[in-house]
Amino acid sequence: MIIEQTDRMVKCRGMAHDLESNFAASSEVVESTVTKDGIPYSERMRVVVAKACLAKARRDAIFQVVPVALCKKLEDSARQTAIGTARTLSKRRQTVVDWINKAGISLERVFAALGVKGVEEIGLKELETLTGIKTAIKDGDITVEEAFLLSQ
Repeated sequence: MIIEQTDRMVKCRGMAHDLESNFAASSEVVESTVTKDGIPYSERMRVVVAKACLAKARRDAIFQVVPVALCKKLEDSARQTAIGTARTLSKRRQTVVDWINKAGISLERVFAALGVKGVEEIGLKELETLTGIKTAIKDGDITVEEAFLLSQ
């Protein structure tokens, strides 16, 4: 739940309850809603930050209830499935370049946002970032313009 939201920050609380052991935990997360220059985000971007804050608070609360040893293997497996392996890297790079071209985004703008000089420098971490951006755009949480303006 969102506990507090101002023009400068959002504070969220996540809760988890293990019914088997009757152990409950909560976690609070605070996220800034201003740029590094102190300029408040747009209303739409503040909603995106609030959703991210809620997800982090829920995750933190769950990790307090569920032992990390159980979660680590699942998290690694999910991350591997989401971002692929080095063997599929060139194929995934091409898929990303095709999506960027289809979306009408200049490659230079994407490279600047990712901090790389070219397609060959796009690694698994950058693919993970672009996958997240693509999902946010698809879900309507952010526009193409907002995604690459905020990443720069």
